[in-house]
Amino acid sequence: MYEPHKTAERFEVRYDRDQDWQSRAAWLDSASHLKADKLALAEALEAYNRKVGNTDPRVASHIDSLREGAFVVVGGQQAGLFGGPLLVIYKAVTIIRAAKEAAAKLNRTVVPVFWIAGEDHDFDEVNHTYVTEGETGSQIKKISLSREAPYAQAMVSGTPITPAQWSHCLDELARLLPDTSFKPGLLDKAQELTAGAGSLSESFARLLAWLFGAHGLIVMDAADPSLRKLEQPMFAAMLTGNRAVRDAALTGKQAVERLGYEPQVAFDASMAHLFAVDRHGRRPLLASEDGFQVKGEAGKRSLPDMLARLEEKPEDFSNNVMTRPVMQEYLFPVVAAVLGPGEIAYWGMLKELFAVYGMKMPIIVPRTEVTVIDASTSKLMAKYGLDLDQALLQLEESRQSWLMAKKPAGLNDRFADTKKHISRLYDPLLDALSGIHEGMRQLGQSNLRKLLEQVEYLERRTDAELAGRHARALGQWSRIAAQLHPLGKRQERVLNVFVYLNSYGSDFVHMLVEQPLQPGAHYVMYI
Repeated sequence: MYEPHKTAERFEVRYDRDQDWQSRAAWLDSASHLKADKLALAEALEAYNRKVGNTDPRVASHIDSLREGAFVVVGGQQAGLFGGPLLVIYKAVTIIRAAKEAAAKLNRTVVPVFWIAGEDHDFDEVNHTYVTEGETGSQIKKISLSREAPYAQAMVSGTPITPAQWSHCLDELARLLPDTSFKPGLLDKAQELTAGAGSLSESFARLLAWLFGAHGLIVMDAADPSLRKLEQPMFAAMLTGNRAVRDAALTGKQAVERLGYEPQVAFDASMAHLFAVDRHGRRPLLASEDGFQVKGEAGKRSLPDMLARLEEKPEDFSNNVMTRPVMQEYLFPVVAAVLGPGEIAYWGMLKELFAVYGMKMPIIVPRTEVTVIDASTSKLMAKYGLDLDQALLQLEESRQSWLMAKKPAGLNDRFADTKKHISRLYDPLLDALSGIHEGMRQLGQSNLRKLLEQVEYLERRTDAELAGRHARALGQWSRIAAQLHPLGKRQERVLNVFVYLNSYGSDFVHMLVEQPLQPGAHYVMYI
């Protein structure tokens, strides 16, 4: 885990110091680094948001503010099926709240932007989501999309999703969600969000527009061809000065290693920190003193060739995880970036890379974390005497203790004593057998193991009988686990927002936006 007091030197400003917001704003006003044309950027955002139905007047007003030089709070995520895990929702909430708070601190307009990482090509990371099944909610079920072979390395935004694929996922969602008063309308909305959506990114953007458009959240897709054209000058700079890019990335990596941390992004000195995009998909670009090479290809291409290709087809280039934040800074006047824990870890490597282009890292705002505890789970916690720490941090231990208490007093000790007693009885017998032949001792040891295995088998059968007698109660423990620790992970990293929209309607999300949630804090929400 990264400790802020040890890594402070890697970040130039802090979100919890008002003076740093003021200094960041003053720097943005005076900065002269390479920047995108803000009028063209606003036009591209206007067109994309109109395309995905993000047409609330507050969104339009925020895009107009960008034309006039407003600052931005930005955060991003890959485009997940039906929105992906809950942490995506919490990131959007944090972006919106941080923009409002920044506007109040700076007494000027600050707009929230959600950066959809549609250029990523790891489809298996985003092609699925998880919901709890049925009325009991004690089982976690996966809903997923497949991808055809020709698109194996394609960007997520470039991977077509057919109506039949959407229909399969919608049918699964309808089957798994329990019946509630919200379910019919929610399924209609899910159908609307996917109807005619050619990619996961488009459906994902529509969902964000539905949930957060009323709060003025601007959405954008990093793979949008209109943005690629705007990014052309920055890509040219990254290609022309790629040695500096590679050196800065390596310096940042080594600095993090000196602090005693394992870098969160693996790369070597040959990586150009860019991707090439063609009919074969999105593949890493390698660099050397005599040119560039697409990973997996034999031939090399000179810098003039690469720049000519960039001029002709800017959509053939894509950022990697290291250069994306720099491109973000080129496109927007970013006063703050909302990041999750893993992102903060790798951003610790980026200080020198920003400096290559005369940029400074924005203020880093840690994403708010939330665990939702519904009424049924809360009642079960009370029934089994679980406090919050036990439920969130020691649930399996608490379950085992509860089950252990149902055994007859001293039974575990009797099993343990029996195994020890059998072993003690065998010790002199094994010694005597050794005097006959060493092979007899080995036979005796084998015989002992079988006896002990029989005792252990009896112990397991006893536990199974006990579990059978308390099957209903253990099912309730399983429900607690499914709600709070789905798949053994944190709730926000697994469960989909549709689980809660189905129970509470879209007010669930609007309530989150209105709550005074602080960045970086972990909240427990009883609902």
